[in-house]
Amino acid sequence: MKKTLLALAVLLASSSAMAQLYVGAAGGFTNQDVSCSGWSSCDKSDTGIKLYAGYKFTPIVAGEVSYTDFGKVSLGAPGFSGSYKGRALGVGAAFSLPLAPKLTGIGRLGLASTDADYDANTSVFSSSSSDSSIQPYFGLAVGYALTPQFSLTGSFDYTNFDYPRGSGGATLFAIGVSYAF
Repeated sequence: MKKTLLALAVLLASSSAMAQLYVGAAGGFTNQDVSCSGWSSCDKSDTGIKLYAGYKFTPIVAGEVSYTDFGKVSLGAPGFSGSYKGRALGVGAAFSLPLAPKLTGIGRLGLASTDADYDANTSVFSSSSSDSSIQPYFGLAVGYALTPQFSLTGSFDYTNFDYPRGSGGATLFAIGVSYAF
């Protein structure tokens, strides 16, 4: 029993010595897979951003929170304009795998509280609605360490949305930076 408790104490002490807080930001191209039926023009791509913070419990496993703005889908028809906008607030786990001395692969998995807005406008009237839901999300990233604290990242993030006029998915392909404290 004493040996087990001692081994557990050593494990906890070593894992807390490895624990590390980090933050990051990324920006890039988005695409939202949403229905454009009834509109003569539909641009599903835009720019988006992701902000995140995490805590590494071990060199491999971290807990993370994130905010992602997937930009907007621009809709058009003679005399009408509209848009869909999607945002997600996520909480989940990040798993790191060393690929080379300064290169790390990262996988993310969690749940996101998604918020999607729909707006339609003419010169006479306007209409808007929104929908929120909890959806799974996942992401893949590669980080290149410039210093022990500062890394450049390339990432892909995906989540589903319940849009006011249907459902679909949203992706973000981004380049960013992260800083470990």
